[in-house]
Amino acid sequence: MELGKQEKNVQDLIYLVACAVHEIEPDDEIVRNMDLYEVYILALKQCISATVAVALKSKKEFMTKKTADLWTQSEALAVRKNMLMDMERASILNWMEQNGIWYMPLKGVILKDMYPAFGMREMSDNDILFDPAGRAALHDHMVDLGYRVHLYETDKDDQYMKDPVYFFEMHVSLAEDHLYPKIHEYYKDVKERLVPDEGKKYGYHFTDEDFYIFHVAHAEKHTEHSGDGLRSMIDSYIYLSQKPDMDWKYIEEQLEQLGMLEFESKMRALAFRLFGSAEYGIYERCTEEELRQVETHVRAGKHGTLSTSIEKYINNAMNTNGAKNGKGAYYMHRLFPEKAEMKRNYHVLLKHGWLLPFCYIHRLIRGVVFKQDKIKREMTEINKV
Repeated sequence: MELGKQEKNVQDLIYLVACAVHEIEPDDEIVRNMDLYEVYILALKQCISATVAVALKSKKEFMTKKTADLWTQSEALAVRKNMLMDMERASILNWMEQNGIWYMPLKGVILKDMYPAFGMREMSDNDILFDPAGRAALHDHMVDLGYRVHLYETDKDDQYMKDPVYFFEMHVSLAEDHLYPKIHEYYKDVKERLVPDEGKKYGYHFTDEDFYIFHVAHAEKHTEHSGDGLRSMIDSYIYLSQKPDMDWKYIEEQLEQLGMLEFESKMRALAFRLFGSAEYGIYERCTEEELRQVETHVRAGKHGTLSTSIEKYINNAMNTNGAKNGKGAYYMHRLFPEKAEMKRNYHVLLKHGWLLPFCYIHRLIRGVVFKQDKIKREMTEINKV
């Protein structure tokens, strides 16, 4: 097949990722024919530039100094960030251990250590599930540590940020009941599924099988809402290649219960298709269905886009709720979000729900006065659907 410029960049990106995860040096002639600046931009959007940078360490001669500096910086920043967040997380978890608050690190916190090199898997935040009974005490501790409180008691997770790189999402549940009822119900009594950490009194972890099931559920959640990028598939390949002896009968039973059996099968097949070997040209030999899947992941960026989110909401409104005008349903959703969503931005509603109409009015006025550019961009995306 004849590849366009963007498609070739995607093929080059996939090849370099595969080289990185298999710890194989890319072929000089193949690298020589890459536009490594454009590949960098693509990798940056997918939050995998540090992964690719590992493969290109010895290939600086094939790029300009500016481009070489960008790749070097990506890896250096990822290493620094992971190092700082590892130390900070260890300190916070130690405090939780000392104060009798059970906890379990999630997602990338675990996956990053399975990649071949430190810092190769970029981290944007620390996700930790913990005992809801310790929510207030943890809040006060994080504030004492100098963290800014972004969200607190308004959803399934509290969010804390501190310069230069620290971002913690502290989860009291694994999915919002109003957005993902099936996942929420499945993990309602999540602590019953957890295994105690050796040498810890309050630390826990998933079994290998349950970790993978949650990885799939998290990826499906992003995919259904606004799309999901290539990193989830890379994570899948990394994890599954190191866990060959899992109980697949149990995994498939649980995924069927969640309604995600087909989703997982397709994601796993594509992950092994793209990253199972460091062979150049895999992309152009994909089937039409596989190419559509890759295009969807590439278009989604790290964790989805506004345009994908709008399109999915409109289609869902028309197909599921029977709405004749999907765009009209979307406008109503944006003008008058559900109460659970309003609570995230208006904490006063937690104790005074009767103020909801006044909060809607405030939200509309604030949008018109302060967020005109954002509204225009959203209107542009709506009109594309």
